[in-house]
Amino acid sequence: MKWAFIALLAFLPDIAAAQQLVPVACSGPSAPLTCGSCELVAMINNVIQFVIVLATIIAAIILVWAGFLLVTSAGNTSQLEKAKGLFFNVVIGLIVLLAAFLIVNTILAALLNTGSPVYNWQTIECVYPDRPADLLDYRPTSATIGAGTGLIGDNLLADAFFSNEGICSQDFLGDYFTGDDVAIAACVAQGESACGAYFESTVDLGTDGNAFSLSGFQINLSVHDIENCAQYGASSDYLNCTDAFSGTDFGSSVSNEDIYIQCAEALADPRCAAENASRLRERDGWGIWTQYEANGCNRL
Repeated sequence: MKWAFIALLAFLPDIAAAQQLVPVACSGPSAPLTCGSCELVAMINNVIQFVIVLATIIAAIILVWAGFLLVTSAGNTSQLEKAKGLFFNVVIGLIVLLAAFLIVNTILAALLNTGSPVYNWQTIECVYPDRPADLLDYRPTSATIGAGTGLIGDNLLADAFFSNEGICSQDFLGDYFTGDDVAIAACVAQGESACGAYFESTVDLGTDGNAFSLSGFQINLSVHDIENCAQYGASSDYLNCTDAFSGTDFGSSVSNEDIYIQCAEALADPRCAAENASRLRERDGWGIWTQYEANGCNRL
């Protein structure tokens, strides 16, 4: 039995990683601004679920050991009583643990208005208010975009996109995705940009230091174009964003600032970002986003 617990300890980091204890919004450079009280409650709930999973595994190991003792007791009263005691204690422990889990999560569901206290009560979803109309209609200018250290800069981040806490709202995404893709889209956006907390990627940077992935969905402009966004105020209904770059991905650099700025302005509207994310998902699948697997969206 000792070796079984040693094996469990060896796999403990993998179990913890699979449970993803810390919410995505509480990691990365935007954590001080995007990690709030809802994420704290979600993390507590994640820890509770992790304890349940761990306790269930330990209980299974003990039950197997108790069964072994019972089968091999061969009339040994002491060993037989020990096996019965293990069975009884494990069952009582699981009942108490599951009862506590049910009580805590039911209370959390009632306090946070996550829906029915019975159906799906173990899930906490942090839902934010949609952006006001004036922010949704905000159109950044080239002067605004060029205000920071790169071609995009801090003003676009603060004024055009950071205030959009509704990018992960499934009500918003339901206009662009259908079925299970709505929840997957919210998960991908959360993983890629912490629900729009940062507009330009802090990781996908070209050789000149400019981000080639932009928007709440971190669309890679060095390999993808932007379509159907004139209705949201974009300069054209088809923006050949790949022409803004020399090279692709991490080997890219911005060679046409005007096109780059037009693409950035278009994606500053979350409707344009969602529209094109939906189009790319239909064409290429969710696998083009690294956070689809890294954030566990493939398991939804």
